[in-house]
Amino acid sequence: MNRFSFFLAFNAFVIISLFVYYCFPKEWRTRRQTKYFLIAYHVIGVFSLELTFLIYKDIPYPWLRTAGTIVSTFYYVPLMIMGILFALGFVLRFFRDRYQYSHPETKFPAKLPDAPRRAEITAALAYLITAAGFINMNSLHVTEYSVTSEKMNGKEPLDICLIADTHAGAGNWDSLYEDLRTAVLTADPDVILIGGDIFDETTGREDMKKITEVFQSFDPKLGMYYTLGNHDDPESQELTQALIESGAVNIQERQTELTDGVILIGRNDDRQERASAEDLLSQSDPESVILVLQHRPTEFKKLSELGTDLVMSGHTHGFNIPMIAAVYWRADVISGIKSYGNMTAVVTSGVSGWGFHYKFPAKNEVVLIHLHGQES
Repeated sequence: MNRFSFFLAFNAFVIISLFVYYCFPKEWRTRRQTKYFLIAYHVIGVFSLELTFLIYKDIPYPWLRTAGTIVSTFYYVPLMIMGILFALGFVLRFFRDRYQYSHPETKFPAKLPDAPRRAEITAALAYLITAAGFINMNSLHVTEYSVTSEKMNGKEPLDICLIADTHAGAGNWDSLYEDLRTAVLTADPDVILIGGDIFDETTGREDMKKITEVFQSFDPKLGMYYTLGNHDDPESQELTQALIESGAVNIQERQTELTDGVILIGRNDDRQERASAEDLLSQSDPESVILVLQHRPTEFKKLSELGTDLVMSGHTHGFNIPMIAAVYWRADVISGIKSYGNMTAVVTSGVSGWGFHYKFPAKNEVVLIHLHGQES
């Protein structure tokens, strides 16, 4: 994430925090005990955010990194969810009042709770969702898709493992690294494709070493290839060296033939300088099975028109509250599988999440794609 994005995110967080504060009942905001509690709550919360996003990778104590991540998760996420819920409440009450004004004879059977009760319900719901997302983050699922292509007729079926958004750092516990290793080794795919955001701003040497060791344990017969995401620093020599040591091959802005008649093309992330889809695919034999790996799920329609058979992406983290608008407005697919003419698009919700130990209702996943001919 660049400085401008951080600037926007920080200011949005301040605005939402103030909005939530002023949605609390007046008696809460004027009561001395509540005021002191809120001040302490925000001081501790902001300090935990600083631990997580500014100095996490330099903290020498594992317990402090873990504590900072937990506190920042249960500070930031509930505030965002409360902001959404309070805003929805305003909208619903506005339309209810407009309807009652236009239809004075109508009586609603249920009376809305008073302001303190609404605030209590909103806060409780926000923390329950956060707790569910915290627990949900501790498991990794394998999602399997069967994809057929006429061009695969007469060819050996191909098992593709799609990994994206590992975000090695604050969002991960060690168990998630081990779950990733177990899931991929059990699947035993023919080729492994890593779709970006392998690292992020919180990745320190310890986490970099852990994820590198996980990748080193994989030995697919057709190789392991990667593209970088918006949280990966393409200028980082440390990142580049870690990926080289992992055995993964950079496929960005180039192509390779995986097997006879099956071509893999990788693309740079949107924020990097990259060739147009037309230029990249013009170098490929249109009779070949064309696979495209890119971080963000964009330009799917164009890729289908250019003869792509299968495109694979990550980035969105699935449908993940409260990130219901920040990532999705440009995404062709939020997560899952979708057909575009003769092309199939697969978007994974990712192995992990960014910064916070939280994911809901989306799940952490590794995707296994069984690509075969229509006659198989």
